[in-house]
Amino acid sequence: MTEPLSGNPYFACILTRANVDRQFQLVIPRSFYPELPAATVPAALSCGNKTWVVSYLGDREQRRFDGRWRDFAVDHRLKVGDACVFELMHGGGSLNFKVQILDGSVPSSPVAAASDDGSSSDFPITID
Repeated sequence: MTEPLSGNPYFACILTRANVDRQFQLVIPRSFYPELPAATVPAALSCGNKTWVVSYLGDREQRRFDGRWRDFAVDHRLKVGDACVFELMHGGGSLNFKVQILDGSVPSSPVAAASDDGSSSDFPITID
């Protein structure tokens, strides 16, 4: 279930193998760098009623979360094609991100995508 964003800065990413497999790396988009410190600081990833503590590695050429991102990814069974929205929440001494997960599963056939109201994958979903 997703919730509306609260107006805080956010970034989104569609997960690749590097995010959810052996490497478990989540690199922050360069466009989001101005919102974050150029230092390594504690960060919290909140999803549902639980929080995962990671480090934000902001003093690197590619800013990213440390290896503890793996715990978040494994706990949520994230897979290639899923998307995550990281909303930077204000307050507290560390970086706090509210994370929303969007399931990237694609139906194997249009028949599997049809619903009770007759709609199917022939009618795309538009996201504004």
